[in-house]
Amino acid sequence: MRYDVSCLNDYRRSPFERDFLISARLDHIHIRFLLRFILINSLAQPDDEMIQIAHEMLTLVVQAVLARDRLANSGSGLVWKVILYGLPASGIILLAILEQRNPYHFGGLSRAKVLQNLRILVAEIQIGALSHPREPNFALLTRAAQTIENFLDSEERHDHHPNGQINTHHDAAPGQMGPWASNLNLEAWDFDLGFWENLAEHPFLSNLEFPT
Repeated sequence: MRYDVSCLNDYRRSPFERDFLISARLDHIHIRFLLRFILINSLAQPDDEMIQIAHEMLTLVVQAVLARDRLANSGSGLVWKVILYGLPASGIILLAILEQRNPYHFGGLSRAKVLQNLRILVAEIQIGALSHPREPNFALLTRAAQTIENFLDSEERHDHHPNGQINTHHDAAPGQMGPWASNLNLEAWDFDLGFWENLAEHPFLSNLEFPT
């Protein structure tokens, strides 16, 4: 029986069993994610199926983060879930939004829900719920959160633009962002620190300052 992620709060099982089911479901989604990753022509231009898989994976990660007090490590900790599943999903979603053709709906998904997931993930990282200075993954999580927050802040400002446009680069076709796109590592399976540093150089983001 398929595990319905929307029922997490009502699922009457032990914290260990809850975490195990979440982990199993994330593993399944991640396999689909990797298979689709192989098939897409360009990492800078994920297709609708890739976007939907990424959204599903990020939604479950965010639910796990919010329910962390009701979970017990069944083999993979919460930070591992965020790094292995949440960050790759977030990276694909950001790439999709940056290159999207429809500024309010893409991949058959609600833009508001997608952005809400990103905001929650950033907030949880920034309050120190997942990692602290001098811990191994602190730099990666912090850089990813900064890049995502930078995008969210920029996107919010563009919501108030008279034209309501997110992508301001009308002189470039979707997926053709010049030198930036050519620098993407097409084997960035783990979406490591280098990926997030490179994403920060996207033409839409590079003229904006990161928080210090």
